[in-house]
Amino acid sequence: MRGAARLNEHQLHAMKHHGGSTDGICSVVNELLALRLKVEQVRFLVEEQAEDEGLWIVAATAPEAYLQDSLRKLHHYVEKPIFPRKA
Repeated sequence: MRGAARLNEHQLHAMKHHGGSTDGICSVVNELLALRLKVEQVRFLVEEQAEDEGLWIVAATAPEAYLQDSLRKLHHYVEKPIFPRKA
């Protein structure tokens, strides 16, 4: 069905819990769009940080090493796809 709109699992969930109303679907879609924007903003910041050589120097102290390790972990999770593509 090319070009046909299909309901995803979030939209179906909204319909079940809002009496089949399309208001619930619109609300969920708006929330998902807002969430997507926030994720894109965070990923943009992560990309900026990845290019900042000052954040990736060899740590001279234990607190610096701890902060760098935490930053690397954060980058790892932010860069992972939210919904991995199936092969």
